Amino acid sequence: MPEITAPGTYWLKPLASGASGTAYRIASPFSSAEYFVLEYRRKSGTFESSVPGSGLLVFRINTDFDSLGNASYNPAGGIYDELYLFRLNGDSTANGTLNSAHFSNATGRTRINDTTATRCFLHDGTPGGIRISDIGPAGDSIQFTVTSLTGVAGGPVRPSLRGTASVSFAPNPLRDAGRFSLNLPAAGRARIAVYSVTGQLVRTVLDADVTAGSHSIAWDGRDASGSRVAAGVYLYQADISGQGQRGKVTVIR
Repeated sequence: MPEITAPGTYWLKPLASGASGTAYRIASPFSSAEYFVLEYRRKSGTFESSVPGSGLLVFRINTDFDSLGNASYNPAGGIYDELYLFRLNGDSTANGTLNSAHFSNATGRTRINDTTATRCFLHDGTPGGIRISDIGPAGDSIQFTVTSLTGVAGGPVRPSLRGTASVSFAPNPLRDAGRFSLNLPAAGRARIAVYSVTGQLVRTVLDADVTAGSHSIAWDGRDASGSRVAAGVYLYQADISGQGQRGKVTVIR
């Protein structure tokens, strides 16, 4: 997918056209894990006739949640959307109006930035840092202008939740008991918790200050009450000094 790396005016063709030039990627200046995808959906043809309207769509992709999708969304457990479609009055706590996600001059929604009614934001609600304006008519193509790729001057770049520490679990699949292998580049507070696929906390297996280096933490396949968990897929999250990693464990019985 081509990436926009400089301000300017750009065009997109309808996604269903099968032609090239149907999507762009824009990196967030404030996150190394999150980026944005722009597509043009035109309300016509067999596959696109059911969309609410023709226009530019802006998605946010969070690579920290690769393969988890959106079904596991659970902010309390630190699990957020892998894919989010920006829409009118939507934010990190409000769903907004999904039928008003498309931009064009006909809708009156012709720009998106950190402060517009359809606001650009990262998974935690902080500014996303892109500015798109002058979105034109939804015709054979759609035009828009990227006016900034730097966001607020001096704004910090949030590192990916990956790469600062590593965590894995073995054996996977798990039948009886296994261990989390945790490697920390620096000392810090560490928490490892296991969740169901619906986001319910199953058990916190670690919540303590941990020294730098390698650590092994046991999990016996039981929940907080001491009962063996049922067979199925479980999610784990390791949070270390405010950052973390996520993965899956399959339990077989």
